[in-house]
Amino acid sequence: MVVAVFDTNLIIALINPHEKLHSTARELADKEDVFLLSNVEMEARNTFLRKFNSAMLEIYKILNRARKAEDELQFQGIVVEGFQELIERRPEYKSFYEYIYDEIKNIGVTMESVTIIPKILDEKAIELVSNILSPKKISNISQNSELHKRIAKEIKGVNFRGFMDFEIFCEACSLNIEEEIVIFTADSEFYKKAKKTLKILNCLPDFKDKKIKVEKVE
Repeated sequence: MVVAVFDTNLIIALINPHEKLHSTARELADKEDVFLLSNVEMEARNTFLRKFNSAMLEIYKILNRARKAEDELQFQGIVVEGFQELIERRPEYKSFYEYIYDEIKNIGVTMESVTIIPKILDEKAIELVSNILSPKKISNISQNSELHKRIAKEIKGVNFRGFMDFEIFCEACSLNIEEEIVIFTADSEFYKKAKKTLKILNCLPDFKDKKIKVEKVE
């Protein structure tokens, strides 16, 4: 048996169907036995809400501009053109603009309902990230806290991009299971650091029985 753990980028891809890796992440989640790390769950919630809120700041401006339309046809035109302009200007948020636009279409935004749309969208986003369950197919896996401490001590010289990447890696490697663990990530930097770090850990006596590898998803 192989236990898969997803890095944050793949959890975000599962949440947002407009993410480039959504289909790939979905296929992996359907195929593998996946455990959701607590640090990944926390970071996924924070990252999704941060990007969602950043996107919504611009969308508020579009909706406020659309409220001044003379009729429903002009209103819908302003909304559509506004989203197209945002995607061209901030392509890094393209998947979130498309996600929010789909939600707006599903709600059925009109000149009459436009004032309540931001509140509805905010509530939907909070509900979504508060219930990140998929792909948590495996539960009741504990973490070996002593092993976590030893791993953290041994790899403290490896410069992960941030503290959360460091913690995600340590948590994945200290899961209290005998099965092989595969860390899936779409982050090239995290992949390189994890590969480098596993070479260090594989030389340690405490780590010799652990079967862990990292795979890059593209």
